[in-house]
Amino acid sequence: MLIKNIYILYPPGYSGTYIHWAISKSDADLANITVNDPLNKQANEKFGGVGTAHLHTRIPTHQDSLRHLIWVALNRPTENKIYLINCHKYADSPDKRSVEDAMKSILQLDPTPVFIVIHDNNDMDVRKYGSLNTITKWPIFFKANQQIANEHQFDSFNCKDSIDARNLFVERYDCIFPYSSPLDRKKINRKMQWYKEWYTVRNTFNGHEVNEDTYLLPRETLDHVYSIAVHDIVSDKFLPWFKNFTELSQSGNYNIEYVKGYHNNYITAQENTRWFDEIVEFRKTLQLTDFLRSHSLLQAFVIMEIKHLLPVDYNWQANTVDDIVLTANSIIQV
Repeated sequence: MLIKNIYILYPPGYSGTYIHWAISKSDADLANITVNDPLNKQANEKFGGVGTAHLHTRIPTHQDSLRHLIWVALNRPTENKIYLINCHKYADSPDKRSVEDAMKSILQLDPTPVFIVIHDNNDMDVRKYGSLNTITKWPIFFKANQQIANEHQFDSFNCKDSIDARNLFVERYDCIFPYSSPLDRKKINRKMQWYKEWYTVRNTFNGHEVNEDTYLLPRETLDHVYSIAVHDIVSDKFLPWFKNFTELSQSGNYNIEYVKGYHNNYITAQENTRWFDEIVEFRKTLQLTDFLRSHSLLQAFVIMEIKHLLPVDYNWQANTVDDIVLTANSIIQV
């Protein structure tokens, strides 16, 4: 079984379940009880859109750090597990949703945690890829987080062909879609220092209440943090990263041969990877493709690319994406 708890910190749409499966399928004891093929090949409300790895059962499920603490307190697991922690940002999101805040809490309850941080590399095209995954592969996120859906008034299950949703995404994209930046080392170090200061003062003056019998001693360093960008998971960069993780994390007894043979299946199933090449080509040609027309969020991304080219009085909100692109082209050609 696993030697340490593993915490995968990421927003929906960032392939965290696939990494969970890969670890389980590679662990000597978990491999035989882990499905051979985790890919969901037919969109449904239970397992999400095509391309999720949700045929691999995740217990506990992907949940925020507070629900994680509640789950642990309620279920009191005695064996080490892989935990999926929902950490994300969006405009004005509270710090309690951040990767750094989740790590701060975990470091105070687990003496030997292993962290995997999945992020967007601070690249807007990668961030938009994650957003596209969220809305097409796991729209249930917005149903479960009603504060987002209610505030912005859209139905994540029925927005694929909605011009209203498209316009909403253009105008409020930053406020709606979760994302994750690379780990902020200064921020997590500051949070670790805060705990050290609290513990030191309370232990000094109230050592009968605050001591190492019932609290973990403050940590000075992070020993096992492994970061990967979400687009690297769906590339040939993943297997070297995963090999490094299994060799250095000291978290289990691993054999990654099955995952090595399987990985290309996961890459092939990720339709949204077309985004990267197609948006680059669109920037060169301003020519729409069927893929860029295929979802309201993709249409929103196209409009965000060219909105600055449109006349100030042009009512893009009422027009099709084809008409909007045609108008932008006509401005350039004048």
